[in-house]
Amino acid sequence: MICTTKGFHLLEIPQLIDLDDLEQWQVEDGTMPMLRGLRTTNASKLKIPERLKSIALPAEWECDENW
Repeated sequence: MICTTKGFHLLEIPQLIDLDDLEQWQVEDGTMPMLRGLRTTNASKLKIPERLKSIALPAEWECDENW
């Protein structure tokens, strides 16, 4: 899955549900500037992109146990 630059400009908490076969998620710079969390369910093969891991986390950050 690829999220391109300036994509999802209002998205705050993406929810990736029942994507057990998803292994790769590419997130370009400038994607999801309002990001404040991430939820995944049944996405055990998914590797969280380094770009998302490097975002400064707000106090109300939400994520699943695999982050």
